[in-house]
Amino acid sequence: MQMQHRILLLADTPQIIRRWHLCLSAQGYAVSHINDINQLASQERFDQLLIDLSESLPGVSLSQLPVQRTLLLDSANSQTQTAITENKSDQLTILAKSADDQEVLSIIRARLQSSVTAEPRLYNTEIGPVLSPNMQATLQQTQRIAAASSNLTIVGAAGSGKTSIAKTLHAASKHAEQPLTDLNCAQLSTSMISKTLFGDSELDIPPAITQTDATLLLRHIEQLDFRLQIQLSTSLSQTETTPRIIATTSADLDEIFTSGQLAADLYYQISDICLQVPSLQQRTEDIPLLAEHFLTQNNNRPTLSNSAKQLLLHEPWEGNVAQLKRCMDQLNIERGSDPSEGVIEAAEILAVLEESAPEIPSFNQARAEFERNYLVRILTFTQGKVSKAAKLAQRNRTDFYKLLAKHELNAADFKKSAKTAGQTSATVKTTVSALSKSA
Repeated sequence: MQMQHRILLLADTPQIIRRWHLCLSAQGYAVSHINDINQLASQERFDQLLIDLSESLPGVSLSQLPVQRTLLLDSANSQTQTAITENKSDQLTILAKSADDQEVLSIIRARLQSSVTAEPRLYNTEIGPVLSPNMQATLQQTQRIAAASSNLTIVGAAGSGKTSIAKTLHAASKHAEQPLTDLNCAQLSTSMISKTLFGDSELDIPPAITQTDATLLLRHIEQLDFRLQIQLSTSLSQTETTPRIIATTSADLDEIFTSGQLAADLYYQISDICLQVPSLQQRTEDIPLLAEHFLTQNNNRPTLSNSAKQLLLHEPWEGNVAQLKRCMDQLNIERGSDPSEGVIEAAEILAVLEESAPEIPSFNQARAEFERNYLVRILTFTQGKVSKAAKLAQRNRTDFYKLLAKHELNAADFKKSAKTAGQTSATVKTTVSALSKSA
């Protein structure tokens, strides 16, 4: 996903709005517009503000403007010039309204290029060294996203470093001084997650969902209990003071939505921004660098022989960065408490790789995961109708209810989700119909 520069247009004349929407969009900018200066405060992020000053536009106070990111289109009247002089705002640029499009675009491009250094700085010590263009692009996108407060989802293969990216993004954001609540939905119990999200008065646990300016990291979002998904989605839509949500998943976000693992409302709340983290095989340039980075201990910096590097480069690394780190950590252990700074040969690494067994869930864990996913899908398909679901599953209702209780699933939640999805579908159809008639 390529992050676009966002241009905000303050204008109220249809012709002006249409002109600059077409002109700026053709240059690849994301364009939105407001028609009142008072709406400026509600705009979460924009890179450049373009203002059309006209007689019909309400008075614009320069004290309300981010002058270094504002470009005025005016008839160069004396009142505007006087206001600029009084505010001593030599960073504010004013152009005649009749200015050529290319002249305006040239100024906007120059301003955006000069503002790159003002983006938040990334402290990526957990990520390690980066040489790969793919990973560099991901970090650049992370840098841009960090400046906003929007909810987002980080997608990538298991072990690719999604959590490290999320923590790096939080550390670079304007909320870095606020707490980061990290919840692993695949490991924590439903009860523990519920108490953390929505609080527990008896245990004196404050609800994380009401902590303004905080960040909530939900790892493996597809494994969050469906009832908690509905409750979380409702809280996000009904409460103004909510934390920023960063979700992570190793699955395809659209696929887990269509399969019924992700509630419709929550999907729309976290999918506007989707940051893709490359797998280790998509950033092979970084493998030797990361290996040496993970081997470094107490200022001892061992290096890899050419044969060791070749061995690492030809490994499939299905577990990605996490697997590489475990391998190097094990190598550190086997080299002893006082490792030399000499060259590490391929034979040492090969011995560790041969000893390493893949992480395979137990039979009971795999069966339980299959059962729960199956129940979620069949309840979504039947819209929470237990009789129909039990019939399709070829189980009697009593056994089916026992299975629901075992996996802490409530059929009523799926009825509500189906209703919400139906309302969303109806809204889309109404909008499409209206657009077709207007066309």
